[in-house]
Amino acid sequence: MKTDEEEFYSLSLMNAVGTNALDTYPALWMYGLPFRFPTHYKLHAIAMFGVKTDISTKSSFDQNEDGTKTGKQSYDDLTWFNNPSVQKLYESLVIADFSQIIHRMNIRNLNQNNKCYIIIYTHKKGWVERLASHFGIDKVYYEKVFDVQSFTNKARKYLEEAAQFIKNGEKEKYTASEIVAGKSKTGFRDWINKIIQENNNSDEDIKTVGKNKVRIIHQLCKEIGIRINEEVNPVNGQKNNFYSLAPLEEIGDVEILA
Repeated sequence: MKTDEEEFYSLSLMNAVGTNALDTYPALWMYGLPFRFPTHYKLHAIAMFGVKTDISTKSSFDQNEDGTKTGKQSYDDLTWFNNPSVQKLYESLVIADFSQIIHRMNIRNLNQNNKCYIIIYTHKKGWVERLASHFGIDKVYYEKVFDVQSFTNKARKYLEEAAQFIKNGEKEKYTASEIVAGKSKTGFRDWINKIIQENNNSDEDIKTVGKNKVRIIHQLCKEIGIRINEEVNPVNGQKNNFYSLAPLEEIGDVEILA
């Protein structure tokens, strides 16, 4: 026997068992889409179309006429099966699972007129558009997100290498173009410039991600001991960010972007 708490957290998703535990919730966050192993869809296809049905899947890379891979990633994130009939069946089964999941929330209360929100974390834009088309949704709102932990790890590596470069250098301060860190001589500069561009982007979603990255860099600079000051570069007369080392207690709020 399951306890009430166990029954609540085991929502019986992607099967025929019902639950009303979420029927008052107006929003649902989905970390990905309800895809199953390809065998699941292949078995359904064999059952419906026979054992001689082509149930092969597409390569994740584009192919030449002789079948060799081009090395270019395919951006069709909706099509998985070569056989159009199997592909259509696959889409129907995913939509059925998706529909079963979202009908756990307040959307199941047909006699009510409350709004509901479904937030999906996925890079498969083709599938989002397919779902929107199926359910008759005219407007889909996209917001760009990024892997905070992955970026933090990468940023820490860049900044620690930059700190080591400054420590071993002959000058007290350097511009981003002068610092050698990363896999190439311009790696640090290119990385910083990309974040600056994101932070100043006219697209609000990209700008939001850029600001979050800047915040992480600010915090890491404090931890590592890097001071960043905007000064006039005597070489070109333009304002640049100069990177130098300083005791941790002397580093205040660093600003890498104007």
